[in-house]
Amino acid sequence: MTKAAAAPAAPIAQSPYGQLTAEQTRLLNTLENIRSSSAVVVPVSTDVKFLEAARSGAVTYSDFLAYWDKEIAICVTGETLTTDIGANGSRAASETHAEILELLVDSDADLLSATLRQSLVAWIVDYNLPGARVPNVWRPRPENELETASVGKAKAETNKARTAALRDALSFLANVEDDAIALELLPHLASVEGLSEAALRKLVEGRAALKGAPVVVPMPEPAPREAGEPPA
Repeated sequence: MTKAAAAPAAPIAQSPYGQLTAEQTRLLNTLENIRSSSAVVVPVSTDVKFLEAARSGAVTYSDFLAYWDKEIAICVTGETLTTDIGANGSRAASETHAEILELLVDSDADLLSATLRQSLVAWIVDYNLPGARVPNVWRPRPENELETASVGKAKAETNKARTAALRDALSFLANVEDDAIALELLPHLASVEGLSEAALRKLVEGRAALKGAPVVVPMPEPAPREAGEPPA
């Protein structure tokens, strides 16, 4: 007789030729019970093996838990880098993940607000003021102060640069006597988006006050002309 230790893999037995069907059935029952038994008895000349799936590499419990931790984080927060930067994380990637998290928070707030209005708030109104209009309930997310400060700083710098460029353009156009020509050249020298036609005319009319003012943003110089080429 041969003893075989229990194993988690599927057991396979090779029985001798000519073995009776009843003996094969008994052997099959033994193999079915091999998982829950510490030892089994099989006939002599019976070869018992365990079928295991071929695999390569090493997978530990830590890897298994880390995988499911990441999957749970994706299900709950929609991303992973706000909770675990990982070994190859970057600031740009983490900021992108933070934006995804903020979108998810906004979406959850919308759903909660709609649910409260349709259930609890509606019940309170119907009980106290039957027939009254149900008020809107809204839970705004606290704004990202860092993002707000960055956007405000960028807007301020843009407005400052735009104002300086417009001032330099008017100072440059102070040497142009014709108002119509100065008005036509102004959009090519500075950004005038958002300014009305009347505002542009007022700026052109007052450009003489900026004549000789120091230039903050140098005006682009015209491209050099080739020999014999007429002036533009």
